[in-house]
Order: sequence, then structure tokens, then C-alpha cells
Amino acid sequence: MRVVAWFGVVALIVLAHHYDRSGVLDALPALVAALVGAVFARTLRRGRTPLIARAIAAVDGAELLSDAAVARYARRLTWIWAVYQIALAGVAALLALHAHGWLALPLRMPPAVFGLLWLPAAVALLFVGEFALRPWLLPRAPRHNLFGFVIKLIRCWPQLLRDVPAQQHWSARREGGGRFAMRLLIAIGLHLGRPVARVLLYPITVYFFCRRGPERRASRDFLGRALGQPARPASVLRHLHCYAVTILDRAFLLARSTHGFDIRIHGLDTLEAQIARGRGVLLLSAHIGSFEALRVLAETRPELRVRMVMDRGQTPALTELLHALNPAVAKMVIDVGGAGADIALAIRDAAHDGALIGLLGDRARPGEATRAAQFYGAPAAFPVAPYLIASALELPVVLCFGLYAGGNRYDVYFEMLAERIVIPRSERAPRLAEWTQRYAARLQHYTQLNPYNWFNFYDFWHRPAAADPALRDAAAGRA
Repeated sequence: MRVVAWFGVVALIVLAHHYDRSGVLDALPALVAALVGAVFARTLRRGRTPLIARAIAAVDGAELLSDAAVARYARRLTWIWAVYQIALAGVAALLALHAHGWLALPLRMPPAVFGLLWLPAAVALLFVGEFALRPWLLPRAPRHNLFGFVIKLIRCWPQLLRDVPAQQHWSARREGGGRFAMRLLIAIGLHLGRPVARVLLYPITVYFFCRRGPERRASRDFLGRALGQPARPASVLRHLHCYAVTILDRAFLLARSTHGFDIRIHGLDTLEAQIARGRGVLLLSAHIGSFEALRVLAETRPELRVRMVMDRGQTPALTELLHALNPAVAKMVIDVGGAGADIALAIRDAAHDGALIGLLGDRARPGEATRAAQFYGAPAAFPVAPYLIASALELPVVLCFGLYAGGNRYDVYFEMLAERIVIPRSERAPRLAEWTQRYAARLQHYTQLNPYNWFNFYDFWHRPAAADPALRDAAAGRA
């Protein structure tokens, strides 16, 4: 933007020297349109908040941007405005060049007429057209009348100038790495050994530390809370490296089961007592450590059936690669990216078959019902679907966490959360809040055992909870 501004100033000085006041006036429409386009384009740079996203946050509240669809729409519309303004600047520049004999055009229009009439009209056309189509293009956004919307924009224009980081939903973050890089790393590990592959994780960790700013800031925020002191860069690097190690170990656990690993189980009698009753069990975990460490159960109790509820589309490259290593695991997945009715039937059938149903209870998908619970001294939003499922299917809930303890060791913990969860419709809100807080308290306990096992690399505390939980609980129940 600064380059465009200085170029425009120099152009105005040159025109003023050669053509006096008329040259400057003829160049103004092109310069103004180019500067506006540069403002839109500048907010699309990595780490910045798109200008349309700032407008949405100022008018309708930042919580609306937690919806991934709204965040994508805001970025795309900002890009359209940037290109549109640059195109208008190009037309105005051509007219100015034509007016002073530098270019021959069939169209005879004074630059001043274009700048005073056609340029504002073109801007108004895109603004009003997008406003009229927004109910169809973005049905989740609140409705406004045009006059009131313009007045709100005028009143909150200072907020549009401040680059406040957008409250981006975790699902909107792109997957790190690429298919080729992940395949190469895992192939090296499987053929040359785990120690060789782990050496390669150090430069990979440094690369992601430098390239992934939001994840780096999220790690520093969490570690500061968990360690009780500001996190140093070395701590953040250790955190990212721990995550990379567990990703690599997932490949070994899937391809070669637990061979070569020291996996110690704590509280297995708690799980076996529930399995002995001959009904399904809800295994409630989180994005800490490695859920694949539970594969030790497949060796000790091969008759157990495990179904994992997960979103295959969130990390497609990694999921595709891991499932290729062990196709049998892919058949155990209940994909939450499918139709709601299919998900509900799959979970119900798994429960009736006495399977262990694995759920991760620390992240909510866009639009999913949540409740706020105290987590490391501040409220954070947790999904309520696990407790509604357990209540509807009358399933016991057992917490399970596989924590990486360094080297080749994992500690797998089982703990009873509830033998039965009852949520009467008349007491839904307080009961959901109670169970969410219980889960958050136990999650905090296990993350404190080894904080570097926490793998939620996004703004966990500042992401707002679902805006209308009473209306969304029904949708969570159907899921």
C-alpha cells in the first residue's frame, strides 16, 4: 500500500509540473480507486484480518466470524473488492492518459466526469448488489435494512482501521504440510527406522515454528497458563516437536501396532468393569497425546470393537495416509462429515453392538452447541454432544487419554466420568453445564501431567460459545 501511495504522489507531482492543475485533477480518480483497492488487498495478507471481516465484526459482532463459512465469505468478498477497485483505477488511468494525448481510445469521456459520476456509481452498484444477494449467498448472517446498515458502518468506521485478529474457527485453519512431505517422512521412518525419522522432525519443527504464527501464539498462550509463567520460544518448540512425534508414532502404531513401544495402562479395571456389563461404552478423550496408543487394547482384548467418531475432512492428507497404512482402521471411523441421520444411526448401532465409541470432547464443530466451562482459570467453550449422546443411549462415559511420556513410552489412563448421565429436558441447561465443567476439570488435571501433550493450536479461550444454545441443543442431540 505504501508503494502505491508514494507512486501516486510522485505521479501527481509530475502531472502538476507538466499540466498544472488539470493534470492533477484528471489523475485523482485513478489514484483514489487504486488506494482503496490497495487498502482492501493489504488486509488479505497473512496474519491480517480481511476488511470485510472487520466490518462484520463491527456491525454484527466478532462471534459471527467463528463460523467458517462466514469467515471464508468475508475473505472472498474482500478479494473481490480489491480486484474491483484496481480495475476501476485502471479504467480511470486510461481515460486520463487519453485526455492528455498519451493514448488513443474510441471512448470520449473526461476523467473528471468518470471520477464524479461513474466511479461512485460503480462502487454503489457492487455494494448494493452484494447487500441484496447476501441473504442467499450467506443465509447465516443477520438481516439489515440498507439505510441502517450504512449508518452502522459510518458509526463504526474507526474499527475498520484497526487490525484486530479475527476469531477464526479452528476448522477454518488449513492442514499443515503436504501429502508428499508426510508420505516421504513416514516412508523414511518405516524403512530406516523411527530414530532416523525423529531426527528429521527437528528441522520440521523449526519450520512450522517460523511459518505458523497462529499456532505459535496459541501454544505460547496455553503453556503460559499451564506452566504458570510466560512460555519461552524453547517451550513452544518443545510443544510443536511433541506434536510432531505423536503424528509420526501414529504411523508406526497403525502399521506395526505396539511393537517397539512401552505403553503402560492405568485404570484398565474401570473400563473392563463397564465392558463386562455387555453394553456399549462412550470413551471420551481430547486432542492430547495420541488416541492411537489405545491400540494396546487390540492386543490384550482382540474381541473388543472400537468405533471412532471423527471428521475425516479436517486433515484429509494425513487421514488418507494413515488409513492407507491400516485399512481396517478406516472401517472403524464414524465420519461426522456425513449426513446427520447416518451419523446418529451409526452411533446407535455401535452402542447396541456393545462397541467402545470414541469421542473427542474438547472441540466443537461450526454451529455445534457448546457450554462454557472454567479451564485454567478462564471460560472456554466445550461441545455438549457427548453428554446428550450418553443420555439418549444410556451409555456409561469413561475418560481415556494416551499421554506421550518421551522416548517410546506412552501412559494410557482410564477414569470413570459417569456410569449414567441423565439429562431431563426441564433441567437441560444446568445439567449440561455441570457435566461440561466436570470434563473440563479432569481435562485440566491430565494436561497438567504433561502440558506439552495439548494439541489444540488455536485460540481456545477467546473463541465464543454458540450464541443460541437453547436452539442448538436439539441439533446436537440429533448428531
